[in-house]
Amino acid sequence: MNNETYQILCFGDSITYGIGSPRNGWVDLLMQEYPDARIYPLGIPGENSSELCMRMELELVARAHSKRRSVVTIAIGSNDMRYYLDTESFYVALSEYRDNLITCIDICQKHQAIPLLITPPPIVAESINALYPDQLYTEENVDQYLQVLEAVSQGKDIPLIDVYHPLHDHKRSILTEDGLHPNTQGYVAMYGIIRLALAHYL
Repeated sequence: MNNETYQILCFGDSITYGIGSPRNGWVDLLMQEYPDARIYPLGIPGENSSELCMRMELELVARAHSKRRSVVTIAIGSNDMRYYLDTESFYVALSEYRDNLITCIDICQKHQAIPLLITPPPIVAESINALYPDQLYTEENVDQYLQVLEAVSQGKDIPLIDVYHPLHDHKRSILTEDGLHPNTQGYVAMYGIIRLALAHYL
């Protein structure tokens, strides 16, 4: 990694944190391959895009470096798309999700950081719904949030790293029993995709 020029800040939820394969999440794998690089694992389990917006600027400013430009990966959405049956609403509505992504991108650009969006991985909806009977995950809902990601990526001219579609046909083998978090095989597959997209900064 060209750690004399760049540092990488990895923001996100439990999938960025690595739940499902301790010490072998995709950020862990990046850090293992480049132990001398400046990489910050900033995933928080359970976090949604509204909560990420609230902390991003503080986290970014705290890690600012005069000689290293920050590359910021933003992998958020798996919690936003939770649909609660009692309120008949998403955890974070689609319009708010869009606005939050734009806010995160604007914060990065305000501080001369390079933002990169990452899609959530695929899900096995029936497995998640069996564990959380008060919630509903569907492929249709996932598609709606992916469309927002794609629209924001295009509208803001920001790269979107797609780990959803390449892994979709293999989702039952690359996810843990909860249907949401990758297993070790899944994180390795995600890392392969994300690493290629980060190649310019490595």
